[in-house]
Order: sequence, then structure tokens, then C-alpha cells
Amino acid sequence: MAFDRAAALRNAEKLLRQGNLDAAIEEYARVADDQPGDWATTNTLGDLYVRTGRVDEAVDRFVRIADSLGAQGFLPRANAIYKKVLKLKPDHEHALLQAAEFAASLGLLADARGHLRSILERRHRLSDVRGVAEIRVRLGALDPADFDARLAAASARVELDDVGGAVNELMEIADALVEKDRPDDALDALNRAALLAPGDEGVRQRLVGLHAGSGDLARAMEYASTPEQREALVRALLARGETTAAADYLTANVAGVAPDLVLAVAEIQLGGDWPEAGMALVRRVLDEHPQQREEIGRLACSFGERAGESGFTLVGWVVEAALADRDMSGAAAVLEAFTERAPNHIPALMRLVEISVDGGLETIMYRAQARLADAYIAAGMAAQARFLAEDLVTHDPADAAHLARFRKALELDGEEDPDAVIAERLSSQQASGDGDLRAPAADAHEIPPAEGAEPPPGHFELSTAAVDVEDILRQLDPPPGGHEASDSIEIDLSVLLDDIVGAPPVPPPIQGDNIDAVFAHLRDEVSRQSAQDQAQAEYARGLALREAGDIDGCVEALQAASRAPRFRFATASVLGRIFRDRGLTHLAVEWFERGAEAPAPTPDESHALLYDLADALEADGEVARALAVCLELQADAGAYRDVAERVSRLVELQGRG
Repeated sequence: MAFDRAAALRNAEKLLRQGNLDAAIEEYARVADDQPGDWATTNTLGDLYVRTGRVDEAVDRFVRIADSLGAQGFLPRANAIYKKVLKLKPDHEHALLQAAEFAASLGLLADARGHLRSILERRHRLSDVRGVAEIRVRLGALDPADFDARLAAASARVELDDVGGAVNELMEIADALVEKDRPDDALDALNRAALLAPGDEGVRQRLVGLHAGSGDLARAMEYASTPEQREALVRALLARGETTAAADYLTANVAGVAPDLVLAVAEIQLGGDWPEAGMALVRRVLDEHPQQREEIGRLACSFGERAGESGFTLVGWVVEAALADRDMSGAAAVLEAFTERAPNHIPALMRLVEISVDGGLETIMYRAQARLADAYIAAGMAAQARFLAEDLVTHDPADAAHLARFRKALELDGEEDPDAVIAERLSSQQASGDGDLRAPAADAHEIPPAEGAEPPPGHFELSTAAVDVEDILRQLDPPPGGHEASDSIEIDLSVLLDDIVGAPPVPPPIQGDNIDAVFAHLRDEVSRQSAQDQAQAEYARGLALREAGDIDGCVEALQAASRAPRFRFATASVLGRIFRDRGLTHLAVEWFERGAEAPAPTPDESHALLYDLADALEADGEVARALAVCLELQADAGAYRDVAERVSRLVELQGRG
């Protein structure tokens, strides 16, 4: 038989009016049990339990109502019922937890916080350590702006063995603190995370970004773990002039870093108090990046004057690498550039002569022999100097420098009458036809025989290039009352050369401060000059085409001109901006980077190009590289445009990773 709800309710009401509470409670209980969703009846039943002192039963009924209301989404009504329960039993945990949850969802944070703290105090009294930690986690989740509660919650997660959750919470706190412009507090949160998870790349990356953004590059170095991070920070240190810090750091963390940066640090060490460390870095770069051979050659030559032996060791490595590739010209070029800086370095000159002979590089060989003879003279090695100087005179008796060198060697060797020796040597060459004194058989300058006469067998005539021995010797002797002979072999050769008719041209000495000049000299000088002229014409044509609106033609012309180092910066700057304006960001980055590697005409132009490079890198999604460029620009140019704001933004973007 179906339950008659209406009849039961009428009967319960009668019983109430009669004052029979227990009987009325029984009727209401029957209705509530049969109809769990009848909240009004259940609420009335709970109130009757309270009136009769049956508090536990009342609380049980009220909790059922509140749970059901909450499950169905009636949060305000459920919250009201839970408050009713808490008036009866203030420490009822279920009611407190549910009330806190509902209050938080309604935005009543103060109420939610009060309920949770009541539970916290209760669990403290019960010495429930784990229970206390759970409530702290709940408290930390209430308000994202309550950083103290969130930090306490992160610590509580550790007590609950949720280290990963604690680290994630600390990183989120740090990100929020950065947005609030509280970098010191953000660093504190990240340091806590780093202690919990030393190997977490996300934590380390954020620490690198924050320390770099605040200018504390040394601290940032402590957390840098990727080659990209290390490279960006070392470049920033070098840009700020903190070379010792850069060298110290990179020596221990060279793996994966760009070889040009490693060489920059090696140069610092070679010129400072750590030459052995610098040599080790150079050796490593040469082994791992053989394409850096020319750069290492430049570095070695730059130390020719300051540290001859260290430089010669480096040159030796480069030479051996070149010879391994059968590049005899390259090996000779490096040695010749080195001897420009260390002109009296006998081992280097001997090696240069050896390689020139093996490679058939005759012009370089004679030039090296001349320098070696000068070095022997400077070192007081008379026998060696005399032999080489005489050999050079034999090769080219018309070269006044060779004659002066020979005389100097003879004097050093103790010869009493060097002029007589020179005269005898030149005379014997004329008689025997040695050297270049006799014209070739088919020489157009040969004096013809008299008309109708046959030249005698073996007859030859001196060419117009023949040397007047006595005239040369007179010029080698100083005039009466003139200045004393110089100790240097660098005598005035113009008088001698002017009087030597038809003397073959002397190869000009190599000029220049770096190995590029040597490499260029080894190639055809005329072709090189022609290429320069062509590059200049292409550059001018490109600018004219840009003014005329022919951008495609401009790009083609400027790319051709960019092959000449002299125009590299100017062409790369224009091309980078053209590609940027066309939306071809990756090409803009490529050209801006080429420009950054070339010397700029002025610091302002360099700063402008670096700014554009950073802008293009950020637009292309290269946040880490953009940050590195901005840091370099900030270190070099100070408060330049909006670079400070860019650094802060890029640090934040990198932190979000």
C-alpha cells in the first residue's frame, strides 16, 4: 500500500498542536525518509529535534539537506543550512569544510577563511599534522592575491609529499609577483623552488631571467643550464666589460657555446693571467670547429707582439690544420701575418721558408728569406745571415735592399772589406751569367752584332738591366761628411733603385694589422681592387633603385655589394629593414646579424642596428636571443630608447617559457 504523505503530515500537525512532540517527530521522520527531497519537512524535523534536545539527530538531518542543496546547485540555501549546523556544533568539520567551499565559490572569502581556520585550530588541538597541512593548502587556494597564504600552502604540499605541486605553486607565485613588480619577493619564491627541485629547468630558467633582468648577471650565471642561456649571459658580461667573470664562467661551461664567443674569452685569458686556460680553449675550438681556423689565425697573429711564444704555438696549430687540408697557401699566409707582428721570430720565419719551398710559393719564399736574414742579423747570427743574404743577392743582384743586407751580414761576420767581397760577388755573377745579370737568349734588349758580322761562339752582351757594380758600391758608401751608417738595414733604397736601370720590380711588403690583409695579398691584387670598385658601384646602384621604388632591384644590387667587407654593415642594415618591412622576419634577422658582425661607422648606427635586430628576433619568436641582444645594447648604450622595458618584457616572456 502506497505511503500517504498528506495524511502523515496532517497527523503530525495534530500531534504538534496536542503537544505530543515525540509522536509528531515520528510522523515527520516517516515523511522525510520516504521523500528525501522534501527539504521543508526535513527542516521542520530538524527543528523539532533541536527543541527536544536531540542535537546530533538535528545536525544529521540539516547536513543531509545542505549536501543535497549543494549537489543541486542551490549554494546560498545550502550555505545557510550549514551555518545553522555550525550554530549547533561549531566544530563540525564537514559543515565547516562545505561552508568554506560554498562561501569561496560565492566570493565570500572572509567567511571561507574563517571556517577553514576553525578547522585548522581543531586539528592543531588534535595534533593532526597531516590534517593541518591539508587545510593550509585549502587556505592558500582561496585568494590568488594572498601570497603569504600561498607560500604557506606550498610548504604544506611538501609535508604532504607533493613536491611537484609545491614547485609549481612557487613558480606561479613568482610569476604573479613579477606582474606585481615585486622582483625580490619573486626571487625568494623561486629560490625556495630551486631548493626543492635543483634540476627543474623551468625554475632555473625563471631565475636566470629575473637575475639578468635586475642586472645581477653573476647570480644569473649560477642558474644558467643551457648553451643558449650561457651564451647570452657571457655576451652580456663581455658587453659590460666584466671580462674576468665571463672568462671564469665560460672556462667551466664551454660546451655548446658559440665558438666565436669561446675565442673572445680565450683572447682575454691569453692576454691576462690565465694563458694556459686560454690555450686550452683555443685548442678545443680548433678540434671541434675546424672552420674557425682563420679566426684562430687572427687571434694568434694578434699576440705576435705581446706573447710571441704563445702566439707561435697557436700559429703552429693553425698551420698544421691547414697542411692537413693541403692548404699550403693558407699555412703560409698565417705564418706571414704572424711574422708581420713578430718580425724577428726566427722559428716562425724558418717554418715559413720551409712551407714556401714545399708549396712552390716562390715570391713568399724570397720575402721570408729576406726577413729571416734580418732576424739573424738582429740576433747576431752572422754565418746564417751571411749565407742567406748572399743567396738573395745571387737571386736578385739588382735589389739594393739585398745588397745592403749582404753588407750588414758581412760586417757582422767580421769581414774587413765588405765592399770588396760584394764587388767580387757581383763581378763573378757578371762573368758567369749567374742571377739576372745576363739577358735571356731571346731578350729584345740584346745588342745586335755589327752588320754582316757573326757573333763569336758563346758571346753575350749585357742587357740594359745590367748592374754597374762600382756605382752601386759608391752608393753604399756614405758621402764625405755625411751621416753615419744606421744600425738598421732600413737604409734609403730610393737612390739605389733610381740608378738601377731596368731593375725588376720588388714585390711590395705585406701591410695590414691582421691576417685578412695577408690572405688578400696572396690573391690577385688587381682583381681585389676591381671587386672593391664593383661593390661600390653595386651599392650606389642599390640605393638609387631604392629611391626610384625598385625594391627588388635594390635588394639584388645590395646583396651583390655585401660580398665586400667594406660595405657589409651598410648593405646589411638596409636589407634587414627592407625584409622587415616586407614581413620576411627570418630574412631580416639574418641580415641584421650579418650587419652586427661587421664594424659600424659610428656607435649610434651600431646601436640602431642592434635595436632592430632585437625587434626582429622577438617578432620571429626568438625570445632568448632577443633578450641577449637587448642586454648587450643596454650594457653598451645605457638608457637607449625603450630597451629597459623590452628587457623586462622579454624576461617575463622567457620565464613563461
